[in-house]
Amino acid sequence: MPFSEMIKERKWCSPPACIRRFMRKRVRPAMDSPVDRRNNLGISYVEHHLSVEEIRDIYSDSYIDADSPENSDGLSTIEARKRLADGGKNFIDPPKEVSNLFLFARQFLYKFWLLLIGAAFLSIFTYFIHLAHGHSEPLNLYCSLILLVIVVFMSFLSFWQEKRAIKVGYSLGIDRFLSNSQRSPRGSG
Repeated sequence: MPFSEMIKERKWCSPPACIRRFMRKRVRPAMDSPVDRRNNLGISYVEHHLSVEEIRDIYSDSYIDADSPENSDGLSTIEARKRLADGGKNFIDPPKEVSNLFLFARQFLYKFWLLLIGAAFLSIFTYFIHLAHGHSEPLNLYCSLILLVIVVFMSFLSFWQEKRAIKVGYSLGIDRFLSNSQRSPRGSG
């Protein structure tokens, strides 16, 4: 398709128009009322930015005492059972044990290592191009081997450090900090 036809059909925009399109600010509707906040809560979690009074207004069935939150009654027993039946238990699965092979392979995914591996392959590619033209210069091959050795050594070192950190975490009993039970205040209902 010729360039002039692209302009006529508006499949192409001029550089200033494209820049303006990407630089414009998006308009988002303001959520002023607590009802709007509660209805849109599934798409954004903002409770950590709200005051206690605003949280009390949004979660009216939690019986939050805004003057002294530590004296709040919390959910009633009936409401808690209803929420348990609707949403199920609030349970966090323990972290899965990562195999040594997967942990070692994951070390090669760092961006700098990927960059060095790419440079090593380009150097090997250059070596074979020179070899095809009759120039036997092993400098590119040596550079690529050195780069690959550095990447493998540093990945092994990183694997070893991460494995030790995981072992220290489990020896300190990090799984003890992930409590499976919690006491919650309940109302008289």
